[in-house]
Amino acid sequence: MSEGRNRKWIAGRAMAWVIGIAVGVPGAAGVSQAQTQAQAAAKPAPTALRTAPLSAPQAERASAGGTKNGITVHGWWVIEVKNPDGTVVNRREFENHLETGSGTNGGYNLTSLLSGYLVAGPFVMILPVPCEASTDYCILSQTGSAGVYNYPTTTIPIASDLQQAFGGAKSVTCNNVPAGVCTQTLDLIAPGGSTTFQITGAVVAAASGSIAAVETAQGFCGGSLYNAAQCLQVPAANPYVFTGTTLTPAQTYEAGQTISVTVTFSFQ
Repeated sequence: MSEGRNRKWIAGRAMAWVIGIAVGVPGAAGVSQAQTQAQAAAKPAPTALRTAPLSAPQAERASAGGTKNGITVHGWWVIEVKNPDGTVVNRREFENHLETGSGTNGGYNLTSLLSGYLVAGPFVMILPVPCEASTDYCILSQTGSAGVYNYPTTTIPIASDLQQAFGGAKSVTCNNVPAGVCTQTLDLIAPGGSTTFQITGAVVAAASGSIAAVETAQGFCGGSLYNAAQCLQVPAANPYVFTGTTLTPAQTYEAGQTISVTVTFSFQ
């Protein structure tokens, strides 16, 4: 074969090889593609990103739209209206709410007690029932503490959502009022080891009327000044609103009837 013919043959083979690459005919290009696929398959899969567990505040924010749990204060009231012979004329059961308005309220009380800032004093129950003919309300104070609320400067605040039912009064007081207004007839029943406690008392209505709202309050003393026993007696036991509610319809009563009240407190 001449040298010219050899050159034409080599050029033709080179052209066929180039065409084979362009149209995908197996050849040098096919080998290169297979190697590329094999190398890609041999690479490890990407590692998934790992995130640290959410901290407590972060978890709380993340679940802001979900179910929320909290501490609930329950106050279950039982009011019985009785005739002088003891016959129950009416019985009413309902639940109150923790007063959380401005100023000293139920939330403030609990926080101050748990932190030791305040020491618990006597409980108080305020009813729009006249203990005396010349009054519009009666204050039942915990046994042993009637003198506390006769202190000249002591006033018991009425929660803002209850004031209308108390004739618009923002507070009530024991000083300079007839003797029957601040009665020593409220007892505290707190069984050891129990998760509930009760306050219970009774009053005889001096005139007919109705109960459109009820309220509980509690006296407190400075934690650095008094212990619990002392706080039951000292005039400095300033009463703060604890719980209350309105009644619809209002509970009526007649003069001479006894209104017995029991409130059972529990926490959940």
